[in-house]
Amino acid sequence: VEEHALAGSLARLDFVRSRVLRDVQGAFALALYVQQVAEVHDAMLVQQETIARTARARVQAGEISAAAAPEAELILVRGRVVSEAAASLRRQAVVTLASHLSGDGIRIASVEGDLDQAMQVPTVEAIFADLSRHPGMLAAEAGVEEAIAGLDLARARRIPDLRLDVAFRRLEESHEEAFDVGIGITLPRP
Repeated sequence: VEEHALAGSLARLDFVRSRVLRDVQGAFALALYVQQVAEVHDAMLVQQETIARTARARVQAGEISAAAAPEAELILVRGRVVSEAAASLRRQAVVTLASHLSGDGIRIASVEGDLDQAMQVPTVEAIFADLSRHPGMLAAEAGVEEAIAGLDLARARRIPDLRLDVAFRRLEESHEEAFDVGIGITLPRP
């Protein structure tokens, strides 16, 4: 029984370890994705600033009317808002990654990696092939084996099963009421 309990504990440990690894990998993929989105928005913001600066210069030079410049300024303001939102999401994703790494004092400046590889989803066939080695399955199998071993141990020790039965009945023919009390002991077969 102790061997099965140890095997069950080790399988549960592997299961928890695989869940932590999965959570860290997911948080890393999210942080990497959001960082790349923030970089794209920052690059777009640089272009929008250039367009707004060009529009102001053209108004001063008299090439376009003053009514055309506010549109470029509005696009620039929207770009700043979107860029700040992307930066905020990036900070949140990095904090989430740090929390999955269980680091109270961990500070992550940036993440690097291949986004395609980080977000790769395994095929159904690969999942089914690995199912027999999955820590959750191993823990469940070890739990079943532990329960069977405990049952075998109880049978070996011959622990009797005691029962107390109480019943009330009314006898139809004589119209009398009766209580039945019974004690049962299950004895093991030799």
